[in-house]
Amino acid sequence: ITESVFDKAVIYPNPTKGELHIDNVIVDKATIYDVLGKLIKTKIFTDGSDNNTINLTGSPGIYYIYIESQGNTIVKKIVVE
Repeated sequence: ITESVFDKAVIYPNPTKGELHIDNVIVDKATIYDVLGKLIKTKIFTDGSDNNTINLTGSPGIYYIYIESQGNTIVKKIVVE
C-alpha cells in the first residue's frame, strides 16, 4: 500500500478570516471554487516549499480547494468568515 502524499498535510485555520496555510506537503497548484463551481482563484507554487499560504481575504462563504501535489489531487472544504 502506497502512502498518499497528503497523509501528513495540514490545512489551517478552517474556518479562516483570510490566510489559509497548507503545511507538510509540497504543493504544485491550489485551485479554489465556490459552492456553485465558479473558479475563484488559482495559485501555482514554484518554490518547492512545504509551508504554503493562500490569501482568501474578501468574500465570506464556503469554498472548495483542490490541492495538487506530485500528480495527486485532494479536495477540502474551506469556510471563509
